[in-house]
Amino acid sequence: MENFNNKNALITGAANGFGLAIAKKLASHGMNIIGVDLNHQNLNKLKTILAPFDVNVSTYKCDVADEKMFKDFSEDCLSKFKNIHILCNNAGVAPLGRIWEHSSEEIKWAADININGVLNGIRYFVPSMIKNNEKSRIINTASVAGLHSYANMGLYCMTKYSVVAISESLFYDLSEVCDHVKVSLLCPAFVSTNIHNSSESFTGKLIRDDIENYEKIKSNIRDATKHGKLTSEDIANHVFDAIENDKFYILTHKKITSAIKARTDNIINTVNPNS
Repeated sequence: MENFNNKNALITGAANGFGLAIAKKLASHGMNIIGVDLNHQNLNKLKTILAPFDVNVSTYKCDVADEKMFKDFSEDCLSKFKNIHILCNNAGVAPLGRIWEHSSEEIKWAADININGVLNGIRYFVPSMIKNNEKSRIINTASVAGLHSYANMGLYCMTKYSVVAISESLFYDLSEVCDHVKVSLLCPAFVSTNIHNSSESFTGKLIRDDIENYEKIKSNIRDATKHGKLTSEDIANHVFDAIENDKFYILTHKKITSAIKARTDNIINTVNPNS
């Protein structure tokens, strides 16, 4: 995509973290922003943050996991905007804990947001992106946890592996029907965002009996985040580079590649997984 000015970017989970940073980056290049989030107050803050860029900012309070709500939102959005040029399926949660600890409610909660939220974005916006015949791109946020598994993150890894599979399949599907809609897959490692601190991710839905282990998991995540070298703004720069240079895989941390190679070698050589 060569020209971003006055094009439309739709971002779920736009009020914090990666979503907010991506919104700022795209707005700085003249794109109109359609911000989607559950937090109404943060959406109001989003408008204030983006005001200096002098672009059109529209916000929607929407639960990406609620299909009816998402369908209604998408219909309203598409009636107001000619086309969506950048679709960022970014909203997500970070459930942690041992696999056998998760209740069916927790599993459904994580899958509905992290998997169905991405699918809803694809199902309700990609057909119009294909039909409108303008250069456009879908960016799905997965994680390094979608490429390599970790202890105490089984449910999170499951949802992010799904996003990787969905995105790769979408790449093939689109290549058969058009050449103007592209896909990118964002796979960051630990970065300082609210997903690792929010009460919804850690205590709202995922209260553990094993408090000591639970606090250890949180501490490890926060330590990894604290000592990480990348910020949400760095991730947004990686995303923009992928848009400009038509990159599918967005691997933001160099150390990711060694973990991916090690996992692939283990599979090929039928070696047991290692950390």
